[in-house]
Amino acid sequence: MTRFILRSIIISTLIFPVEAVRGKEIIGPYVANQFYPADPKELNSMLDSFLEKAPKKTYEGKLLGAMVPHAGYIYSGSTAAEVYKLLEGKTYKTVILLGTGHHYGIKGAATITRGVFRTPLGDVPINTDLAKHLIHLSPLIENNLKPYKGEHSIEVQIPFLQKVLKKFTLVPLLLNTQYPDISQAVGKAVSEIAKTPGVLILVSTDLSHYPDKDTANLVDSSSLKALPPSIEDPLYFWLTNRILLRRGGPKLGTTYCGEAALLAALFAFKELEANQTVLVSYTNSGMLENGDPNKAVGYAAVLWTKNKSFISDPHPLTFTQKQTLLKLARQSIEDFLK
Repeated sequence: MTRFILRSIIISTLIFPVEAVRGKEIIGPYVANQFYPADPKELNSMLDSFLEKAPKKTYEGKLLGAMVPHAGYIYSGSTAAEVYKLLEGKTYKTVILLGTGHHYGIKGAATITRGVFRTPLGDVPINTDLAKHLIHLSPLIENNLKPYKGEHSIEVQIPFLQKVLKKFTLVPLLLNTQYPDISQAVGKAVSEIAKTPGVLILVSTDLSHYPDKDTANLVDSSSLKALPPSIEDPLYFWLTNRILLRRGGPKLGTTYCGEAALLAALFAFKELEANQTVLVSYTNSGMLENGDPNKAVGYAAVLWTKNKSFISDPHPLTFTQKQTLLKLARQSIEDFLK
């Protein structure tokens, strides 16, 4: 019996390597050797290659946050690198990293208030003070380690961050709700701690899942256009996704696997007065040499900035267009429920 219990503990530790060392949790790594190399030298070399090949791009104004994909590095690493290259040499003290919980249902949002995230490149500490303050700001946010077990959406971003920022802390946040009002409340809380000097918001999400590459390109381009230059109302992004899901064909499983996390970030950016959305890069796995053209996943890199000289879209949606979008969204929900 004792051997059986010991064996079970060992197996559990291998599957979910969360340790308690001197009162702190060590989270991960879970997907090393799956999504990225487990060997530090090989991982460093791969990251260097991505960053060296990423084109040099610029942006204007204050960078408030960004969106990056979270697939295996051989698929989405080059796209993610275009954002991370822009962070090289920056001195952000804390990254609020929003991802999607792929394995456990989360009523609101889950964070962790203590411990470190471990990767082959070392440990990154959690910003305990900001994580606790986030929980204080909203009853929808809880301290819950369970959704992080085996989760890759947060983990795959950390080696890139370790490469470009060197020394920083994390405030992790996982969501997977379908209710936009929850994302809105969480986003407002995120905006409050994001006002702390030296804080960056980072969203981890892939785009369309599993249509053919041409459909993925069409769906993704439409959903990316729903990210307005000026953050007027993030719900139009949510409504657009409902319409695309209704019309995108039977192979389209989702438009954004991290939709709840992105929607929360959009509400945060609205509170922070972001006025410019910049599409840095886009591709989908079906367009890559190692991808399946009949079963694609979309990847995009996007920035949100606050630019004093930026002039917002002179052609906003009219009242009639807004009403049409709302009608289509309601019809999509009714069709789903039926």
